Amino acid sequence: MKPIKLLILFALTLGVLSCSGDDDQGEAPFVLNLTNLAGTYALNFFNVNLQQTIEFQGIPITSVTDIVGDTFQVELVLNENGTYSIQGEYRITATTTVAGETETVSEIVTVDDSGSFTLDNDLETITINSGNPLLEGVYQISLFNETQLNLTQEISLEEDGVVSELTGEQRYNRL
Repeated sequence: MKPIKLLILFALTLGVLSCSGDDDQGEAPFVLNLTNLAGTYALNFFNVNLQQTIEFQGIPITSVTDIVGDTFQVELVLNENGTYSIQGEYRITATTTVAGETETVSEIVTVDDSGSFTLDNDLETITINSGNPLLEGVYQISLFNETQLNLTQEISLEEDGVVSELTGEQRYNRL
């Protein structure tokens, strides 16, 4: 009986040691930092929802605009030194609804911009510094890995009596 117990004990010990060794050999996660973020990305998804409310004679009037992009030919280059460039074209279709009336328009958007950005690893945000007010701002990095970068943005502001709520998402594939 004693040799069987020793054999079982040896098998259990070997099993425990081999399992703990597997943990050490796993791949490190893809960390969000400037080195890993640097690269060229292709835009493959663009979506914005804008709600604006204004009071007219004490009655709130709300307009809702959904903007959906397609036909993407846009490249974003993020450099390790904190600079970026974005160039290309894509089509947007904007559908606006006010007081039950809906209007839809489509147009080609051309983007050609460069500037700087700052990355906050802890908050998982990227701040774009640009002369273009449509691009400038703080974006939440909702997904980042070896092949994808997804950015979301939420903006709330009130200007000249108009309350605006914007939510948007952009998705990129690394080239």
